[in-house]
Amino acid sequence: MQLDQYEQYLFALTKDLIQYLQSIGASLQDAEDIAQESLVKILEIEQALSADAIRPWLFRVGINRYFNLYNQTKRRNRILRQYLPVNEGTEWQEADDRLYDALLQLPLTTATLLYMKYGEGRSIKEISFLFNRSEDSIKTSLYRGRKQLKMIVEEKEK
Repeated sequence: MQLDQYEQYLFALTKDLIQYLQSIGASLQDAEDIAQESLVKILEIEQALSADAIRPWLFRVGINRYFNLYNQTKRRNRILRQYLPVNEGTEWQEADDRLYDALLQLPLTTATLLYMKYGEGRSIKEISFLFNRSEDSIKTSLYRGRKQLKMIVEEKEK
């Protein structure tokens, strides 16, 4: 792969990552920052990644960074609510928070798979491409993830 082609490929992947991060709730600025950090990270690693491995690796790094940012923001908001109570909570936000808390207890890959399938409506084929895994493996992981999520939610309701 020529250097110009490689750069164009990385920029295209970065744009895809930014769109993906925005679709899961990141602001444009946060998505661009995370994509840039992920791109720098891919350029800093000592191992050469094959063309097939770059996309899944870049997305995994970007998603991990977004989840870290989301957790930090959520922790700050929790502290702010504790010291500056606001009565603007809705039932939907509470349900989303409960589901998000349950998803946090799952392994990151499982939570990401569930979100991509049910939150974004992506096909098994797309998800298998992004994770560089077989479709059967993705289906099995989704089944197990749904089962784990159900158990976690049921335990919290008791």
